[in-house]
Amino acid sequence: MINKQTIYKRSESRWVDPENEISVSFTDNEANIQQTSWHIWSSNGKWKGNDTLLKVTLPYRWYNKIYIKGFAVVDGWLILDIIEKIDEDNYKVIAGKQGRGFEVYPAPAVITKKDKKWTVKWIKERK
Repeated sequence: MINKQTIYKRSESRWVDPENEISVSFTDNEANIQQTSWHIWSSNGKWKGNDTLLKVTLPYRWYNKIYIKGFAVVDGWLILDIIEKIDEDNYKVIAGKQGRGFEVYPAPAVITKKDKKWTVKWIKERK
């Protein structure tokens, strides 16, 4: 599901055969998501590319509280946890957000149901 439904940047190359791995684990603690990448070379040593690893840590409650409700992936973003139920059509959540390059990190957002479709609106973090 993560590989097919999310829109996170993945390594692609004509000259190098990159691997895009996904690791999922479950925890009692906070959800987390991060993606790392490293350089690889073509078999002839001429072309450089990247392999990636998307590492997802979900709370044990994720399946019952998020997946079953139909918002595991919203607008291509993986919903990691619910922070607060605002009402039946609005939830404050933590979702995996794309950063620069291959970076992916947990970020606060609000998901809203409109016309039977969920959408994500990112919450700007104050610095």
